[in-house]
Amino acid sequence: MNFLFKFKKNTSLPIILSFPHSGRNYKNTFMEQSNVDYFELRDSEDAFLDEIYSRVIEKKFSYIFSDIPRCFIDLNRTRNEMTYDNFLETPKKYLFNETSLAKSGYGVIHTNSNRGNKIYKNKLSSNTYEERLIKYYDPWYERLSLIINDLKQIHKNILLIDCHSMPSFSNGLEKKDSFDFVIGDFHGKTCSREIKNFIYNYFEKSNYTFSFNYPYAGQNIIKNFSSLDYGISAIQLEVNKRLYMNEKEVTTYSDNTIIINFLYDFIEQLKDFMASLNENKMAAE
Repeated sequence: MNFLFKFKKNTSLPIILSFPHSGRNYKNTFMEQSNVDYFELRDSEDAFLDEIYSRVIEKKFSYIFSDIPRCFIDLNRTRNEMTYDNFLETPKKYLFNETSLAKSGYGVIHTNSNRGNKIYKNKLSSNTYEERLIKYYDPWYERLSLIINDLKQIHKNILLIDCHSMPSFSNGLEKKDSFDFVIGDFHGKTCSREIKNFIYNYFEKSNYTFSFNYPYAGQNIIKNFSSLDYGISAIQLEVNKRLYMNEKEVTTYSDNTIIINFLYDFIEQLKDFMASLNENKMAAE
């Protein structure tokens, strides 16, 4: 295969999980082009989410997991989210969306590390950009779209959970002030009120601190795939890395049973709520 992701589809359950930023397959050809070391590249990675969601994945929920590093191709950006000055030659056939993230070096191909250093020794060729889109970006979106459409054929309402992790201090928040979880629904635009209320009440009863939409409201995946009029809700779920890993050494704690079980229980209860919601919607018709 030219693209690296794994997926599972189970249409009996109305939830799908996506893991766009947890890939850790740093190819030698990529490392040879890099101006920074392996550990600096991994700063941007939502590391080890496959491990802390292991019980959820084993439960046969639909999921899609990219093994490609986020800094190599960022699947949570729009396809044209780049700036022209990243390239050796001007790729005239592309109309880039020069967002603030792209200008900061965090477009669909990252050109800066999370520490602000230039990732590449040289500027990129337009062929590199096109090749990564075709081999890695497009197949991911096509497969996720197919799974969502198949689930929607069975269920009145479905939920996409876009799974991420966040550093223990970022975006101006000190470590002591950062939340354990951040749930993003792009300020109410990507998730139904009923599902959002359930999620809020679940976290309110937990021992964890949480926030909605601050400092992360969600990016392209939940914006692209949500359709409230069609019964497709989507949230971006950020887990604080301090809950399950040593960020400096990029290693998990020896025992992550508590966070693994919490995430499992959350999604299990969310699954039951979705089933009830779908039954009520059907009865009301």
